[in-house]
Amino acid sequence: MVATVAVLLAAFTGYSLYRDLSPARFNGTAYEPPTAAPHFSLVEHTGRTLRLSDLRGQPVLLFFGYTKCPDVCPLTLTALRQALDRIGAGPAEVRVLMVTVDPANDTMETLARYVANFGPGVSGLTGSPDALNALYGAYGVHATPTGGAHPEMMHTPVVFGIDRQGQLRVLLHPTDASSGLDEDIRTLIRI
Repeated sequence: MVATVAVLLAAFTGYSLYRDLSPARFNGTAYEPPTAAPHFSLVEHTGRTLRLSDLRGQPVLLFFGYTKCPDVCPLTLTALRQALDRIGAGPAEVRVLMVTVDPANDTMETLARYVANFGPGVSGLTGSPDALNALYGAYGVHATPTGGAHPEMMHTPVVFGIDRQGQLRVLLHPTDASSGLDEDIRTLIRI
């Protein structure tokens, strides 16, 4: 009887029988309840347009950063790459997206060189100032230039974990060693 119900549930909801249907538990800050991730249409470092809806069916790790960042951005992208390597998840299982918070300096060529340092499946995204500002607002991301001889951008350092259905599920903190990053990425893949 239970097996019949599981098969019917899978058939009617589109879930694979191999996916765990138990509630998702995250170490990071979970969205309760999950909410639709704000849509975007930006230009990928390859020059093609990438919409969040293009990635439906695949978990997405969305980060806002910039190529001249001296610390948070490379540390975050390295932590994501290492976690994906540890759990054996390649670009077909999870996509990593970095949306620039410094579009004046992060050209497509600059983004392409930068994201290549963090392995396959990492995309650098840019767009018009209006599109980017609207996206920052939709995700609650702040980016402010600092003063000084070598200005930097102070920006929101979290990673947004988006599930296969395009739902915001968790805020990840990859630079915190005790964040449970590996487990949270496994959960995003599983649900």
